[in-house]
Amino acid sequence: MIGVNLASATSNNTPIVQKETSTATFLTITPTIQNAQITQQQVQPYGIKGFLVKQAIKIIKAAIDKGGDVLNYILKWFDEDTAKYFNNNKSKVVEALDDLESWIDDANDLAQSTIKTKLNSLLIEARVPGTYSLLIADAIARTITWLIL
Repeated sequence: MIGVNLASATSNNTPIVQKETSTATFLTITPTIQNAQITQQQVQPYGIKGFLVKQAIKIIKAAIDKGGDVLNYILKWFDEDTAKYFNNNKSKVVEALDDLESWIDDANDLAQSTIKTKLNSLLIEARVPGTYSLLIADAIARTITWLIL
């Protein structure tokens, strides 16, 4: 009877394959060591929450372009003046959201307040006046939290 069994060496994690051969009167076991390859999966620094935040940002960018419930959720936080500015300057907001999405990869803290602060600075860099940037950042940070919870 010929078969193959898999065992682990006691001193390390190298697998040992035992080849069994038998004759009518005795059994011979010959251990053979195989090269073990240990591979690590690539770990994303932002984990599951970061993944969800990035997905929420993508949904928000699509909503800014297409409309719908998510856009309505954002707009409900605005006064009339901010809503008008937002509708006339969507490209600046999307530009800041692109930068925010890239920033998520290196972020250690993904709390709503951190996202709001970072997005506010990115909106200002995208030439959104401070009068509107904080309100827009706050509404989008709230929407991200709403989408991932």
